[in-house]
Amino acid sequence: MQSFPKSYDLMISQSSSAISGDPIGLAARLAALSQVLALRPHLDDRGSANGPLRVLPGTHTQGLLTDDQLHDLSTRIPAVECLCPAGGILAMRALLVHASSKSLSPSPRRVLHVEYAVDRNIAEDLELQIA
Repeated sequence: MQSFPKSYDLMISQSSSAISGDPIGLAARLAALSQVLALRPHLDDRGSANGPLRVLPGTHTQGLLTDDQLHDLSTRIPAVECLCPAGGILAMRALLVHASSKSLSPSPRRVLHVEYAVDRNIAEDLELQIA
């Protein structure tokens, strides 16, 4: 871990390899991600057999995490499967620890992933790009 001035305490959960000597850039990423809400409209049923999204509840409050911290959380917090019918919408925070399971079924599992933020200007001198 890299140490930071007091004003960057919120970033200590990020590994130094991902920081690349840019604590201000890291603060901007954390500020941006903490404001993002993802909506996932499901085009197909998502059941246990066709690889549902799994999440670690409450982890969106932990900030940016290192690989070691992610592994530690995955051993302490039971994953929850997010089952959703076709036409259903799953809402989640961008910082929520999540992964998709491997599909055990030939059924499709199409889903759209759309991210929203309150405002394009998410921090001082930081604006989200619209694609």
